[in-house]
Amino acid sequence: MSLSKGLKEENEEQGALLGQFTYNNEGDLIQTFQLKNELSEFMSYVKLRVLSNWGHPNYTCIYRFRVHGDLQPPRMEPDNL
Repeated sequence: MSLSKGLKEENEEQGALLGQFTYNNEGDLIQTFQLKNELSEFMSYVKLRVLSNWGHPNYTCIYRFRVHGDLQPPRMEPDNL
């Protein structure tokens, strides 16, 4: 089981919850998980936190973690107009 968060800054701790996902080890090797909610703000980083690793006490192997989406144009803040 894993938990993902969207972050605006690299060192941000809180972030916006993107979802909690469980890999099905009896399913396809490549699995896709949809976000639970649409984000209203642009996120620059995604943090993946592994909550369960099928019982191994020391490590988890993740071979590939990909994030797909559409880039949004930068927002113009009132100070930048």
